[in-house]
Formats: sequence, structure tokens, C-alpha cells
Amino acid sequence: MTEQPGQVIEEAVRLFETLREKMRGDDTAAGDVWSRAVREEHPPGTAECRYCPICRAIAAARESGPDVVGQVLEAGRSLAAALREAAAAYERTRSTPPRAGADGDPIDIG
Repeated sequence: MTEQPGQVIEEAVRLFETLREKMRGDDTAAGDVWSRAVREEHPPGTAECRYCPICRAIAAARESGPDVVGQVLEAGRSLAAALREAAAAYERTRSTPPRAGADGDPIDIG
């Protein structure tokens, strides 16, 4: 065993924290911040929920009503269709072969 004393102490502290959490009845490890954050309930509009773009979009959808949400979805679909058509038009212009001469015929110099 070639562990440094600092590593042994860190592992002992982690073990102690885990045991303390288990004895308290908290089933998450001390360093598992994600599971704690997911478990906590934050009502809409609280400080934890004001700046998250997902929460803001959900709040805006709730406040605006179903007709506005439907119109926004339809506008998004129209925008996506326009972008697809623009990309297809661009690809069509790039797929035409270059012309050989002014009238399209090969030039004979000789």
C-alpha cells in the first residue's frame, strides 16, 4: 500500500461523511449534489427558479395560454421549413457543373 497520508485522511473523511449521512437517514452521499437538487421542490417564481431558461419558458407557456403556445409552435415549424428550403436551394446551386466556355462548348486552340 503506497498511499500518501493525505489520501488516507481524505478517504477516511469521505467514509465518515457517508456514514453520518446514512445514520441521519439521508440516503444520498455527501458529495451527491445532483440527487439533492432534484429532490428539492421549488415552486415557480422562487429565487431558484427565476433564471433557469427552462423554468422561464414553462412559466411563460403557463401564463400565456394554449392558443399562444400553439401559435409559437406553428411559427417554429414554419421557420424550420423555411430553413430546410433555403438549405435545399443552396445545395441545388452548388450541384450544377461549371461550364467549359462562354456558350458551354469546349474551346479548341490549335
